[in-house]
Amino acid sequence: MSTYKSIVKDLLTNYTSSIRCKLKVSQDKMSELLHITPRAYSYLETGKYCLSAQSLLFLMNLMEEKEIKQLLLDFRELICEVENKDAV
Repeated sequence: MSTYKSIVKDLLTNYTSSIRCKLKVSQDKMSELLHITPRAYSYLETGKYCLSAQSLLFLMNLMEEKEIKQLLLDFRELICEVENKDAV
């Protein structure tokens, strides 16, 4: 179970960070957009925190449709890698 938590946390950290850079907003502004505190956002970018379901939906609201699809494809690929390794 912790493997999956780690995968999700790393994936969302990377996507959130890249979306913030694309939008060219500060961490404070991004925290507002995700409806989390600035400290929580800072923890998110350093990997100490993972988005809640609510914040994930706010993140997806900031993303283009193709970015959302890519996020899901990347998630699927990572999970398949882990599950195939476990099956061996």
